[in-house]
Amino acid sequence: MASSSRETPNIQQHISGLTVTDGARLFAGTNNTTNYHGTVYLGHRNNETRQSREQTPSYYEIPNHRVDGFVGQEDILKKIDKALSDGSDPRYAVLQGMGGQGKSQVALEYCRRKKDSPYSAIFWVDATTENSVKGSFQFISERIKVETDYLPNIDARVAFVLRMLTSWTVRWLMVFDNYDDLGTFPNIRNFIPQSGLGAILVTSRHPDSNALVINQSSHFLQLSGLEESAAVALLVQQSQTYEFISEDAKKIVERLGCHPLAITQAGAYIRKRKLPLCEFMGHYKRRKKIILESTPQLSHYRKRLGNAEGETSLNVFTTWELSFQQLQSEASEIDVKAKLLTLLAFFDEKDISEQFFAGFSTNQEQISESTKLLKWLNAFRSAKGKWDSDFFEDVLICLRDSSLLQAFARGLDGFYHASLHPLIKDWDLSIQTR
Repeated sequence: MASSSRETPNIQQHISGLTVTDGARLFAGTNNTTNYHGTVYLGHRNNETRQSREQTPSYYEIPNHRVDGFVGQEDILKKIDKALSDGSDPRYAVLQGMGGQGKSQVALEYCRRKKDSPYSAIFWVDATTENSVKGSFQFISERIKVETDYLPNIDARVAFVLRMLTSWTVRWLMVFDNYDDLGTFPNIRNFIPQSGLGAILVTSRHPDSNALVINQSSHFLQLSGLEESAAVALLVQQSQTYEFISEDAKKIVERLGCHPLAITQAGAYIRKRKLPLCEFMGHYKRRKKIILESTPQLSHYRKRLGNAEGETSLNVFTTWELSFQQLQSEASEIDVKAKLLTLLAFFDEKDISEQFFAGFSTNQEQISESTKLLKWLNAFRSAKGKWDSDFFEDVLICLRDSSLLQAFARGLDGFYHASLHPLIKDWDLSIQTR
């Protein structure tokens, strides 16, 4: 859950004379997924004494947008708990998945379940950019400092938070949410407190976020679609269609790839029209673009886009647009990447073989006789006129890292085979009609 800049305001310009209330407002303005108005706070504030600090009060600083009626993902929640409780140092878990799969919601549910035990303190950090992380640390510093702490600038506040959490003698959890843009923000480790009592949970779209747990492969948790039973339960909950669960419900969630945000949108569409489940697939075939671009009111899937002051409720298509914009920001070979993604949408999304493109590209006579629109495939030919499988793999990696390609692997035939999520295919085809 836009073409505006991803940079956040310079927080240093606004720190002088900041109060606790002002700090909360400032942080709400820099938050990417949720704002912090209504955050539950437990513990002491600035009237805390040095003596009481040694007792380390409880803090519960997370967004108040946990989805109502959370369903499914019990297995992934258990894996998170195991990763953060196995005694390793540091305790890390990275939750990775494509947009709209509910990574933030899973993290929020985990925080809710663990806020009393085993963690005495839980903090939420917006990891979209380095500036947003500093904004989060600004907010945290206001919560845990005492009157005598002198914190003249943002760097002092960051250092203070790192020092304090490192010295605490109770267990704490810090969630770094939406760490998606690794290219422009590679130094996230500089903001992670080092403590044997601390636990770090990271959510990210980017597969390379596994580098944070490179020596702990079981701590890299990939979030795919919901289990069928949970997907059906979510559809029933969101559509408020309490009819007998038929094969129609299963067909709907299967067509939507068991994608939580898509199911939420489909449920809202069904609810508004009081539509029997058996009629939805007909509507989807005729109006899939309208359905997937519609945004349910009071949606829990919200995100701050660029420098906008408020948050935008996300829909399925918005999530792919954001991924595509990130791909465009990388500049190199963008035209080839975009055109290959477009072409992939015309194939069976479950198995798209490199062999199709290799055979076509190396047959120059076929290209000249067909259409100039496919001459861009020449980019995959080496200087000697041979198919460049390595460059093809490079482009597939970029598409996968941008969450626009579901997976790919080299097959026994020596060619790469890729797959698209069915919703990516729907979005890809829809943008070609704009």
